[in-house]
Amino acid sequence: MIVFRATSIRHKDKLDGVGAKKSGGRWNREGLAVNYTSDSKNTVRDELKGRVDPKYSDYVWVEIEVSDDLPITKITREMLAGLPWDMDVYDSDDCPSQKIGSEILESNEIAILQVPSARSEGDNYLLNPNYPDFDKYVKIVSDDKPFDWED
Repeated sequence: MIVFRATSIRHKDKLDGVGAKKSGGRWNREGLAVNYTSDSKNTVRDELKGRVDPKYSDYVWVEIEVSDDLPITKITREMLAGLPWDMDVYDSDDCPSQKIGSEILESNEIAILQVPSARSEGDNYLLNPNYPDFDKYVKIVSDDKPFDWED
């Protein structure tokens, strides 16, 4: 499987999850390393709209190959239905998605957590760099194309 991310050129060759570890994210608490990737470039673009200045020229596309041997744990929109929260708001201690994702990923028994995008119909794939032998199963295959807001 190929997944995509856009990141600063200085982080293009890293899959250590340090950025998400430092600041937390929609599906992880601060302190938990994870790599946020998506099923398509369009999903990445939608996720970044409103959070990244479109004129930001330091970003590049990173394509990542994930071995089909890795199991994927999936959270669907249906599973999240009825939760009293907005998936696009995740900066509080009561954020359900952070609690759900962090609990699943902290065990390091899960390599990939597939979750619905908050901003598109696509899916995001959270890659757990602490999964045993992570580097054996996950490889960057391209990291030299400048990020663009259009196809």
